Amino acid sequence: GYIHAVAERLRPGAPFRFQFAETDDDVFLSHGHAAADVARWCDEAGLWVASVERGTGAYPTWTWVSAVCR
Repeated sequence: GYIHAVAERLRPGAPFRFQFAETDDDVFLSHGHAAADVARWCDEAGLWVASVERGTGAYPTWTWVSAVCR
């Protein structure tokens, strides 16, 4: 719902960048979904995913998604 709500409020061409924890567990900032799921939700909401960056070092499960409203 969050991704759809943001996408509804963006103008075409507007950027949207967010992060989540990519794990199989339901923990802080994660609900057990992979980046592929999140990218699909972006597409369904009308966002083009420009990049998916995964964390390293101390935060290997953090994932950042950069998208643009279509």
